[in-house]
Formats: sequence, C-alpha cells, structure tokens
Amino acid sequence: MRRLFGHLNNEPIFEYTIFNQNNHAVSVLNYGGIIRSWMVPERDGQISNIVLGFDTIEEYVEHSPYFGAIIGRHAGRIADGTFRIENEMYRLAKNDGANHLHGGVQGFDRHIWQVEQHEQTLVLTRTSPHLEEGYPGELTVQVTYELTDEGELVISYEATTTEPTVCNLTNHTYFQLGRIGETVAAQELSIAADAFAPIRPDSIPTGERIPVEGTLFDFRSPRLLGSGFHRLDEQLEHAQGGYDHPFFLNETDESPQATLHDRDTGRRLTMRTDLPVLVVYSGNQLDGTITVEEAIIPQYGAICLEAQRLPNEINEVTTSSAILSPGETYRATTVYQVTTD
Repeated sequence: MRRLFGHLNNEPIFEYTIFNQNNHAVSVLNYGGIIRSWMVPERDGQISNIVLGFDTIEEYVEHSPYFGAIIGRHAGRIADGTFRIENEMYRLAKNDGANHLHGGVQGFDRHIWQVEQHEQTLVLTRTSPHLEEGYPGELTVQVTYELTDEGELVISYEATTTEPTVCNLTNHTYFQLGRIGETVAAQELSIAADAFAPIRPDSIPTGERIPVEGTLFDFRSPRLLGSGFHRLDEQLEHAQGGYDHPFFLNETDESPQATLHDRDTGRRLTMRTDLPVLVVYSGNQLDGTITVEEAIIPQYGAICLEAQRLPNEINEVTTSSAILSPGETYRATTVYQVTTD
C-alpha cells in the first residue's frame, strides 16, 4: 500500500506499508528510508506502534533525531571529520562539534530514495555521488525491508563503489515496546557481548575493548535498563546519563544477540545480525521537546539497537573493515523480531 505523506521541495514524499498475516504492519517513507511505524499486537491483542515516528514530513526535516532512518555512508562518529585511505586524506562535514556524525549534514537520512514495493518487501535504492559530504567514490546502495509472517523485520544492505571509500550502514529506529510517552527504564535488555567500547567525552570510542564483567555494561543476563541511568559512572556521564556505547557481539548460532522485553505489554524484541558491533543508545538526549502520537517524549523515551561496524574504526586500525573497494560488494543483514508472551 502506498499513500502520499507530504511534499518536500515540491517533490512528493510517499509512505509505503507492508503487512504480514499476524496483524503486523511496517510503514516506511521514501525520505530517508525511515521506518515511521511498526504496528504489532500486545499480549491482550491490542495493536499499537512500537517505534517513534512523526505525522508530517516537516517534523522530520526540522527536528528529527534520526527517527527510523537509514544511516550512511557511515554510522556513528568519525573523529575530527577526517580519515585516510591509501595515504589520501579526506575531510568530511563536521556536524557534531569537531566530529562527523551519521553521514554528515545531508546524510542518507535526508535524501529521497527510489522504492520498489512487493507484497511483504520494500527495496530502496539510491546512488551517493562522489564527494557527497566529503566521501570518495560513487556509492550505489540498496536496502531491503522484508516483513515475514514470523514477525521478523529483515533489513538487508548492499553497496558498491567506484573508488575506495568508507561504508558503514545501519538503521536508527527508536523502539518503545511499552507506551509511547513512557521511558524504557522498566524494560529488560540482554546482549550477547563480553566486551564493550568505552567512549571519550565527545562520544568517540577510545579504541579500547573493556570486559563487561562487573560493570554497568554487563547485559549478558537480562537487566532493567533503568538500573544504569544516572549512575555515578564516568562512561554513563560521557553519554549524558545513559548508554550510547558499542558492544562487541559474541559469535552465536541462530540465537538472538540482543533481546528487549516489556513485561506490561508482553512484547519481546530480539535482534540478530552478521555485523560485529551493536551500538545501544538509550535516548539520553531526548529532552521533552518532541511530541509523538500526542505524547511528549521524555529522556529515555525509547532505545536504539544499531547493528554496525565500530564507529571511528577507520582511524583506529590499519585494515579497517569499513573500507569498501571497487569490485567488492558491501553486504550486511540485521533481523528484528517481535513476539508476545
């Protein structure tokens, strides 16, 4: 199903909705590839939205904190907005203090994508021109959203380039399994990760790998998110009182690498991915100035589970996995699944 969502610079913005056989519906905009809503049942059968999204294109343009968007060319921060490939220095847009964040001022989240709709699948494509936001090479990207009858939202990424470049794609959906307008403090999170990446005060990873054992970052067993909010911990203070940290995912079989659970609604979100890192962002910078579905969104009003490569890795290791060369194809898949108790 497709409907007109609005206009941006006289171009139509469309919303595409795909359904499964179990009362799930995912709506995606061609602007930013934004997942605007994901309607799923609660334990009692009532259907409601589990992601934060706006009702107008103007709200996305004016003050969206990347709600639901495809992030590229590079998810997360790049220190000083610079990196080298083959001894060539590239200078990116600096849109987060002295650093580059989520692809720059006009990242993938602020472009109109081409959309091909099938029954339960959307295929989004765009070509990022050479030196867009400072990145070398023409990057052709395809992102596929598939909603299965098992309640899975499968997000698949592919990209090719004409020159060596950086490619680190993710999706920035804000999940709220409970009631929109509440916090996620009472929701339980588990992550199959034995180590996390500490961050500097400007949120750039330090390059270290710290065991989670004995820290507020140990989610190997389910733990209430709120148990880590506003604690006297230097790392949490760097992230404004919550989590905004990369976790190094353990290699698993087909079992989930992260699980979020809301006891009130009975909804459970699992995530598995072939990417090495999960950045957990607990909505620390949400400050009550944004309204969604007539509810004011407070601090910790949602959580992002962003599967990606390590932010700023391009400046930390000699052979970064974030480098994509001509003749190669970037491929990655992340699967979110929602079930109820």
